[in-house]
Amino acid sequence: IVFALIFNHVYSVAIALLIITFFACLSDVLVARIKIGLNIRYWLFKIIIPLCIVSMLTYVVGMLPRYLIKPSFGRVIITTIVVLFGFIPLSWFFVLNSEERMYVCQKFKNVIGRFKR
Repeated sequence: IVFALIFNHVYSVAIALLIITFFACLSDVLVARIKIGLNIRYWLFKIIIPLCIVSMLTYVVGMLPRYLIKPSFGRVIITTIVVLFGFIPLSWFFVLNSEERMYVCQKFKNVIGRFKR
């Protein structure tokens, strides 16, 4: 809110949220380092960098309908579908390791099993 008042622009709210989120994440990582001995290098290379790669690729995929389709409600729907169908496989292959994939599959099968009863 202070950023919005100082800079008088809507994007300043987003910048403020990014800064606050960054410091909250940093404090959580430092607490995890102290309490449970989290390896910050492992966290950075196994979690943050893959998430950033997936986020950037999803952003690029999501921008394609913006440049190819004229503004309309249909473009919003198509963009949402394209982003979801881009984000899920990218996350599956770049973010999750094999153990986590097995866990997700097991939980997904449990949910489907509940609906089959």
